[in-house]
Amino acid sequence: MLLRNNTLRIINSSRSDEGDYVCRAENQFGSAEMTAMLRVKEAMRVELSPCKVEVTVGESVVLSCKVSHDPSLEVAFQWLLNQQPLNFQQEGGHFEYIQRVSSELNKVASYNLIQ
Repeated sequence: MLLRNNTLRIINSSRSDEGDYVCRAENQFGSAEMTAMLRVKEAMRVELSPCKVEVTVGESVVLSCKVSHDPSLEVAFQWLLNQQPLNFQQEGGHFEYIQRVSSELNKVASYNLIQ
């Protein structure tokens, strides 16, 4: 969609929109142009399971966070408890962080609550 101020708007972008876009202006004295490179990345999706769990005091529990994302982008995980980051290096702590890559598009991070 070309707007009145010669601005191009791409609505609902997709991978097929990737490429080099050139804006060229011309008049009776000549022309000029500029190029913009557009790269479209896949949106990141996060799945946490289980989303609700009840355990008895002393039991262990594993929460798994699965992420699907654009393979050209790195993903960093952070676990929080009541909006506070968990400290996995704390002496005598009972949190264990497990990270594994399950495929090119999916990464999984889990933590064990060990009593």
